[in-house]
Amino acid sequence: MDDSFDTTLSDQGRRIAFASWGARPVRRIARTPSAEIWLVTTGSGQSVLKIWPKGPGNELAGTRLMRAWAGSGVMVDVPEIAPQNTSICMTYLDGPSLGDIARAGNPGQADNLLAKVAWRLHRARPTEWLDLPGLDSLFAPLFQRRFAPSCPPALRAHLDEAAALAASLLATSAAPAPLHGDLHHDNVILTAAGPVAFDAKGLWGDPAYELANALRHPRGLSEAKQDTATLTSRIALFAKALTVDPHRLTQWAAAKCALSIVWRAKGPIWQDTEADLLASLLLMSRTP
Repeated sequence: MDDSFDTTLSDQGRRIAFASWGARPVRRIARTPSAEIWLVTTGSGQSVLKIWPKGPGNELAGTRLMRAWAGSGVMVDVPEIAPQNTSICMTYLDGPSLGDIARAGNPGQADNLLAKVAWRLHRARPTEWLDLPGLDSLFAPLFQRRFAPSCPPALRAHLDEAAALAASLLATSAAPAPLHGDLHHDNVILTAAGPVAFDAKGLWGDPAYELANALRHPRGLSEAKQDTATLTSRIALFAKALTVDPHRLTQWAAAKCALSIVWRAKGPIWQDTEADLLASLLLMSRTP
């Protein structure tokens, strides 16, 4: 156990979670500020158990959406949610992430597989009503941004521009749809049966937003993500998969990049590693 990990989940809480699914722990895969994630064995084989010490919070919407998308063929199977919304048990996905594939030297293959996943998800949209938060709630922190005195004038101006762009996009969104909300390369595993997505946020909004965050990914390929020719090609691929306007997708990408900068600052903004990427996306978003 890492004593520095701050959680209220007790050993008894873990035992209760394992027992509720008839699961035996194999190893802990990850720990986040909100959950512990375990590889377990159940009667049906290996699974992934996600335990929320304080409840699922804003992850409940994504869990509901993943369950509704079960028939798409490209979403992880989430059979049910434990009583009191304390945990979920998902099918174990065996294989590399699309991010791993890109970082191994095949970014084009990774992008094409991601586009395929988006295409299939958005042609299998849930027909039942789901209570999902809107994009407006997601972008609220961008509209409340604060700057440190040392923040470079260019970054300040770009964040102001991105906030105005986000407000315009939210005001002009038409035909909203259920969104994975965090569909990028490291949230898709290439299994023996094909690519499968997981870890949906569960949002309601403009379909052109769906792959906006993917333009900030895969992690570890920063230089390629800022190359204008590469960005243009990726935007065209993603827009075609979603059947949306490439320019609008570019605008959402700039807005999402700015939002991520605000999130990372956790207070007054003074600098950020994605300042150059934001500048590139804003430049591309200014002309259709």
